[in-house]
Amino acid sequence: MLRQRPSPSRMLARAALPVALGALAAAVAPADAVAHAPAGAAPPFAAMLAPALLPIAGQPTVEPPLRGAAGTPCVVDIYDDVMAGGFGTYTPPAKCPGPWAKVLLKLDVSGPRSTSAADLRLVMDGVTLFWGAPQEHDGAPTWRLQRDVTDYAAWLREPRNVFGTYDWDDASGGLGDEPPTLAGHARLVFYPATSVTPAQRVPQVVVPLESGSSELVLPTNIVRAYLDVHAQALDFDDAASRAWYTCVPSKVAAAWPALLSPFAPGDARFAVFSINRQGCRGGSFREIEVRIDGELAGVAPLLPWLPSDLNQRFADTVDLPAPSVQALDMVPYRVDLTPFAGLLDDGRAHEVTVAGVGADVPRPIATAGNLLLYLDPGRKTVTGARTHNSLAPAVPTVGNTLTASGDALGGALDTRAARKGVIRGYVDTSRGRIYSEVRIATQFHNLQKFALDGISYPDWRGYRQALDMVNTVDRTSRRWRSTGTINVDHDHTCYPLKLDWAGTGEIYETDEGDRASLGKARVTLRQSRDVDAWHERAGMPRYAAKVRDTFSAGHARDFAAGIDSSWGSKRGYLFKDNAGSCYSASLVTLSGVLASSSLGAACPGGNALRWFAHADGSPDGLGWAPAIP
Repeated sequence: MLRQRPSPSRMLARAALPVALGALAAAVAPADAVAHAPAGAAPPFAAMLAPALLPIAGQPTVEPPLRGAAGTPCVVDIYDDVMAGGFGTYTPPAKCPGPWAKVLLKLDVSGPRSTSAADLRLVMDGVTLFWGAPQEHDGAPTWRLQRDVTDYAAWLREPRNVFGTYDWDDASGGLGDEPPTLAGHARLVFYPATSVTPAQRVPQVVVPLESGSSELVLPTNIVRAYLDVHAQALDFDDAASRAWYTCVPSKVAAAWPALLSPFAPGDARFAVFSINRQGCRGGSFREIEVRIDGELAGVAPLLPWLPSDLNQRFADTVDLPAPSVQALDMVPYRVDLTPFAGLLDDGRAHEVTVAGVGADVPRPIATAGNLLLYLDPGRKTVTGARTHNSLAPAVPTVGNTLTASGDALGGALDTRAARKGVIRGYVDTSRGRIYSEVRIATQFHNLQKFALDGISYPDWRGYRQALDMVNTVDRTSRRWRSTGTINVDHDHTCYPLKLDWAGTGEIYETDEGDRASLGKARVTLRQSRDVDAWHERAGMPRYAAKVRDTFSAGHARDFAAGIDSSWGSKRGYLFKDNAGSCYSASLVTLSGVLASSSLGAACPGGNALRWFAHADGSPDGLGWAPAIP
């Protein structure tokens, strides 16, 4: 069970790769037909959820259904209950003992809008199999969430306990009443190795990391190490910490309290019943740091997740009926810790920390990690060292042009943080010394423009914030020996967000104290998740793939007149690789119903996915590629 906690384009060349990949690129999914909604007025929302229109039947999403491998799979149910707290169990499939070509997790969630979850996790003895924030609603009877968990195969070879947890979204209606519970069913689908889809090479060891620090004694023959990082800002007590990209520095908030007015972006619970402010302090820079024995070892970007209500008084601001980018399934970010393998091999206890940083006052960011270790099969003890590390913590700067003019405040906050770092190390393996290097470059820029009407309480009347944020991490990892390069992996991850929010209202007196009323509000936004990756292996050509996952929306509401206007959204998804895979999907919503959608329009010949393609943009270890040390 899931426990409810009380608080909280033209395509890349489609020519198949040469012979090294030829056999592996065999199984291709049938092309999906392009389908559009009929012309005319949009029919009721539920009636538009037709299988022919949507990538996953019955839900208004654009994310690709994950592709299985060849052969007949074994299905193991691991969870089937009301997701209000509890456990499931897992037993490895006797008829599919492994090794496996692929393992998929499929999680079905059902429940009314009032239990839209902000934090949904499925954990197997500490290993996070799924972390999402499904803004589900009852326009779809069942929401299917999927995850490729092939790289966790080592963890799946033993019986395990399964635990789930979820927390309310701001649209849960959790303002004093306990909402109905979510129900769910989870299963693992195991695809046995075949000549067409052979067994993938996966890490030999998987180690779960909880939020914060873990003291670990690890195997002494590690040659490669990676950490899959999950993270989400989760603070239900501060007004808008989940919308951290709207936050202002604490000193600025102290100087101008109206920046935390009830009309600012924010999802503080219970604010609708009081003068509780929205907005938030701490500044708008956030990232995730990974440290080993206190030393900065890697970083991960934090996704600017959009809550259902951008202000607690403006329900279903932009996400109904189509959830925004990664609202349903937050794919982990993989941090390369290989230069530290020689250190981790020494048989001593090492402290590994995963934590959110950046705020100038403490702000909770929930994190979890799965440590993936590749071992030397020919040596029980591997020695080595981390020889160089110039990666330093990011130091954001904030330009401030906020000035008052009478009873109005205007200007901008310009937050920037950029750095580069290189980490190097080596391990002496049974095949000789192997060197590793990870180059990291990050760039964060958030320009927040403000226009406030009324800066002295209780005369707060209007609030506008328009922000333009880009959050980028570039990483290139290389491993080599004296005879030449073994592998090079590059990934570029960018989370751009543009958001323009305006709200007007009044503060009024009651017998129980002051209250706030939001009279009018409007928002426009565009969000994207852009991932570009390429990989080189000795003896094979470069493999390249990209993801473009986009969401744009607008909504205006006159609360006194009860009128919604300019209400609509667009979702788009495109995945391409140079091994013959292409997948695209799009949809348009108007006034809270699905108006049109298409599949395969951006792919010549329609959608087609190779069995090994990570079309969801999840980390790809190329376990399906020719063997490497």
